[in-house]
Amino acid sequence: AFGEGELDLRNDFKLEFDFESTSDDAYLKEYDYSNKDRLDSAITLSRARRDEFISAGLINFKSLRDNERNSTLPTIVADTFYERRFFPAKLGGEFRVNATGHSHIRYSNEDIEGRDVARFSAGAEWLNAWTVTGGLRAETRIGVIADYFDIQEDSTFDDSESGFAPFTTLAMRYPMTKTEASGATQFLEPVAQVAWTGGSRLDVPNEESTRVEFDTGNLLALSRFPAPDRRERDLVGAYGINWARFDPNGYDTALAVGQVFRDEEDEDFTRTSGLRGTTSDYLVAAQVTSVSGLEVTARSIFDNDFDFTNAEVRGQFRNDRGEISGTYLWLIDDPQEDRNRSVSEIALDGSYQIDGNWTASADWRYDL
Repeated sequence: AFGEGELDLRNDFKLEFDFESTSDDAYLKEYDYSNKDRLDSAITLSRARRDEFISAGLINFKSLRDNERNSTLPTIVADTFYERRFFPAKLGGEFRVNATGHSHIRYSNEDIEGRDVARFSAGAEWLNAWTVTGGLRAETRIGVIADYFDIQEDSTFDDSESGFAPFTTLAMRYPMTKTEASGATQFLEPVAQVAWTGGSRLDVPNEESTRVEFDTGNLLALSRFPAPDRRERDLVGAYGINWARFDPNGYDTALAVGQVFRDEEDEDFTRTSGLRGTTSDYLVAAQVTSVSGLEVTARSIFDNDFDFTNAEVRGQFRNDRGEISGTYLWLIDDPQEDRNRSVSEIALDGSYQIDGNWTASADWRYDL
């Protein structure tokens, strides 16, 4: 039984929920119903306004994998988030205050394997941006974050940890555009940022930041870890360049390149992330789309010797009668991500509507 729903409540609140349940762990794959091997049922209450966001949710996970025990997995997960924005006229810019809460519970009472963790973070920051002579764009952030962790069922860590993390960033952008005679538009934007985060890393288990994705979305982030149980500290710099060409009658293309520098190596970054050492690997991402339905996206991370830590290419073509898509994936071996050998594989998937009643489909996956 799978189901989902969404309700509009009073005062702009929304209630969303979904549930997933199966009578037998092998049922979904045995009868080719779904490839899901972990079920999640969730309920979330949220409200989004121009100057405020509120969210509270609860998730229940159930693993269908033979090699996983639900009692030692974070089965019950709760998340809360609140943020408020102010626009002080005298000071200028934007002032934000936020608070986040998270907890996950394992059913097991065994030491270490049954570890339960709860965290709470509160922060305040001021943001502002200026466009100076010549079109150079400057952006800054100044703020502080307070973290508190409560750890149970694990004798290797203290029951609680807390700390403060002041931070500041300065980012520079120089956006440029060019219009071609054909009507296409080119966009070019060099970017650079210097960020500093104070405080010391808390002695807490790495429960949420075990997989780090270095991509164009977090090139200029304050921290590239996905959760607050890890934060990048000290001085970190980043630079990159974004280029795009938009053609209303043909192909749209985009390319982004970036790299990160830091004062000291952060050992919590995995090999696959490309962020180990004081100088990161190069990040390159590209995309091509067309009005005819073709879309190709690629992302790779490699070092000065062009040794790739990971690479991914995804392509898709779609029209009124059918679609075909393919993926190539390369990941190096990385014990920190529980991967003891490199992964290289190709996957293809397609379907075609023969007529109003018949559709043919096929998929193929190959481990290189």
